[in-house]
Amino acid sequence: GDDEIFAALAPYGVPKVPVDIALDYAIDGKEKVMTLKALEVNLRGQAKLTLALVVDGISDKSSAMDDGKLRTASLTIDDSGLIAKVLPAMAKEEGIKAQELVDTALGALQGFATIQGPPTLKALDAVASFVADWKSPKGPLALGLKPTKTAGLEDLDKIMKPNALVDLFGFTATY
Repeated sequence: GDDEIFAALAPYGVPKVPVDIALDYAIDGKEKVMTLKALEVNLRGQAKLTLALVVDGISDKSSAMDDGKLRTASLTIDDSGLIAKVLPAMAKEEGIKAQELVDTALGALQGFATIQGPPTLKALDAVASFVADWKSPKGPLALGLKPTKTAGLEDLDKIMKPNALVDLFGFTATY
């Protein structure tokens, strides 16, 4: 990033460090498949995000939002201190404390968890543990999706069904 970008991020505690971005993807127009092998954003010494996915129904003439069906996805969040810097600044803008934002997120997870079974609870526990450890995460959070059949935006209405997150969307989380 340039100095202007870092100046805009400075109030959020984002340090001026090198940022590495890697993008490796392919679109097979004939098979209508987009493969994102990796989108990696590494804010050196602060955090690293890595996204990978495969989406069916994508060509040079289609829209991922309208035509895409998710086959698989993974996201790894490896925080080395960035959240502990950014969250308090964001909370201050809202006129609250950082822990209040964390408690709100944990409350939402807890509310969603009340109708879930053991496999879903295990995955949600990993997410909740990562959120609770925001000041000093104990390792990366790895999230995955592998729907039993490809999933599109129209399938999101099923998310509130008990265990749909794991049983239909193939959600996994480790921390």
